[in-house]
Amino acid sequence: MLKQIRCRYCGRDFLQELNRAKLASRRALYCSEECFQMASQSQETSSCPACGKAVPRYAPTAPFCSVVCRVTSSSSGGRRAAGGTNPHICQMVGCFESATDPIPVADTGETLYLCARHRAQHLSGELSVPHVASMTVRYIHDLRVKRLNRLYDERGNLCEILRCDDPLYRESFPSGFAQAYITHVNPGVVKGWHLHLKQKDHFFGVYGTSKVVLYDERDDSPTRGLVNEIILTPERPMVVQIPERVWHGFMALSSEGAGILNFPTRLYDYADPDEYRCDPHSGEIPYSWAVEDR
Repeated sequence: MLKQIRCRYCGRDFLQELNRAKLASRRALYCSEECFQMASQSQETSSCPACGKAVPRYAPTAPFCSVVCRVTSSSSGGRRAAGGTNPHICQMVGCFESATDPIPVADTGETLYLCARHRAQHLSGELSVPHVASMTVRYIHDLRVKRLNRLYDERGNLCEILRCDDPLYRESFPSGFAQAYITHVNPGVVKGWHLHLKQKDHFFGVYGTSKVVLYDERDDSPTRGLVNEIILTPERPMVVQIPERVWHGFMALSSEGAGILNFPTRLYDYADPDEYRCDPHSGEIPYSWAVEDR
């Protein structure tokens, strides 16, 4: 994907092919290897206008220390999440079942969260430590993903999304229902990046196939800097709860586009919306939305 970018070192406008490796290394933000090396070696700093932290002059978000500080520069820092490895989701790739008690991993000091089925397989020796390590993924702290049941019979099918007696609902909507809406995304379009300071989102894929991407930039989060990708499709129904202060966006992977039903925890305030945005192709968040063949 070619994108016109202004070089962070010399200020020249140029076309750059964005890919994840370049964005992760910040190389995509510079017009040449020379500019990239000069910026990387620079010791110049300034103070973040929002929080006062020292910021390298050529940081992607400069003069701010982070994208959050930039888009919320008139707001308070907000309360940040803290804690350990995500205790809500089984870490086996593609599982998304609720995790049980943590399992210490010998000689590493790390903790593993697995659902009841994968926990039993691991403890019985059916899944060796190397096998588990090759099949697990880290999820952003406080992210919740709930697998749903779709019931079929000769008439069709039915899928319950949220119920008022569901712990996920009781925890997220203590004052009751806020609102619901459907958002459609056309093929080739990215809706994002978005961030909320005060609300959680609950995404459910209604039609088509969409890729939801999350980026954790919370200062004291144990998963700061982590990116997660989750595929939503009606054939494998799930509710994805996106925490406050976590960047998120989505794109359609199906030719007809895709629709996502959202249950936010707060009513949208037209006078003072809790909505902050960042250009998905600016490089400030190290993720490329280009679909890669592999």
